[in-house]
Amino acid sequence: MAVGKITVRIVALAMLFVLVSVGSSSFLIYRKIERSLEKSLASELLSVVTSVGPLIDGDLHDVIFLDSDGVLFAEEEFELIRQQLVLVKDGNGLSGPGSPIYTMRPAFDFDASGALEFVVMTDRDATGHFFTGNRYDAKPHQLEALNGAPTATGVYSDSEGAWISAAAPIRDSLNNVVGLIQADRHVDFFYARARGEAVSILLTSIAVVLVAGGLVLVLGFRVVGRLVIPTGKPPPPAVRLEEALPFRRVIDDLLSMNREVQKRRSTCESGRAN
Repeated sequence: MAVGKITVRIVALAMLFVLVSVGSSSFLIYRKIERSLEKSLASELLSVVTSVGPLIDGDLHDVIFLDSDGVLFAEEEFELIRQQLVLVKDGNGLSGPGSPIYTMRPAFDFDASGALEFVVMTDRDATGHFFTGNRYDAKPHQLEALNGAPTATGVYSDSEGAWISAAAPIRDSLNNVVGLIQADRHVDFFYARARGEAVSILLTSIAVVLVAGGLVLVLGFRVVGRLVIPTGKPPPPAVRLEEALPFRRVIDDLLSMNREVQKRRSTCESGRAN
């Protein structure tokens, strides 16, 4: 096998390993950021409603309703509370679809139906009307708020879409819970933030892959270049014994002549000594 082919295979395997490793770690990091972002948004919304809830006058809130003809009663009280909510909405960058912050209270048949009704909201609905009096089946976090405990959610779904929300109680002058204030972030906002984080992770991962790939390529060629690679050619034939005999005889003759010279030298030296 040629050195080039082996190098290409080693580099390809190394690159595959790098891609799988970086891809897996990026996915895990993204999931971690997604969970962290979900908690962060829930905490942000919880901070909003817990700071605003005590500022809403529960006595005024309690007199707002629609009459039998669908006309809003206590319009001034409605507008006063709505302006409070608008300031909170603008100050915290809350946005739709729909009204991102609003108040609710138990419907007249709450004990039997578990339904809430909308009271005050910042934005009109798709028909251009405020939706005071519209009913909504209470969610667990809203029941917690009616029991006096501010509560936030993770991502959940209802008939209007998917949301992250937080709710806090509204109290009257006797400290009774008469309703709740809720703030929402639509899931599109959540995933837009998550995608922004994901793009940052992806760009970092691509940079890591490119750098790692370059290093693997360089090191792969250097390491493989030092290996002794079989070429597939047959080894040179061994020298046969009969072909080696003439060289052996020459060596024996030279050794014999050397012994004869040494013998004669020893004889001459002995004669001189006598």
